Amino acid sequence: MVYFQRTTKARDAKLYGVAPSGALSSRGLEITGARDATELLAQIHSGAWTAEEVTLAFCKRAITAHQHVNCIVDNDMEAAVERARELDRHFQRTDKNLVGPLHCLPVSIKDLTVVKVLRYTMGYVSWVDNISEEDAVLIETLHISGAVIFVKTTMPQSRMPIDHMWMDVAILNR
Repeated sequence: MVYFQRTTKARDAKLYGVAPSGALSSRGLEITGARDATELLAQIHSGAWTAEEVTLAFCKRAITAHQHVNCIVDNDMEAAVERARELDRHFQRTDKNLVGPLHCLPVSIKDLTVVKVLRYTMGYVSWVDNISEEDAVLIETLHISGAVIFVKTTMPQSRMPIDHMWMDVAILNR
């Protein structure tokens, strides 16, 4: 199996166009340039990075990406930062005890999952005013595990059912 090889952080910053804009500090680039969720969580859980600075870095990265590719359907970044502050207070107050295994993991959610107070469109323009009144079980589970939901991202209309039907047929015919 071939894995994606990370290049140098300086090259990544140039490639993604975030360093010259100043949207992210060198610390923000370091945080959002973490190799994977395991590395990110290790830094958070050790106390090297605070929940608030990680959440802010990912919010800034998402805003930068959205300016280039229009990828955000809805967001609640203010609530995400407040949640991160709560997680930081808990971490300090309880002598570095975590809320859960995903303590402060920033998570973006596709538009097919309902998140309380955020739009739920399934890719349909006509559904732009649909606001979720409750969280999906997945969102509740992520929240209990300590994750921070900060944006909902775009998706093809109706989840591209033809692609999914083809995959279902391929799996069933094995």
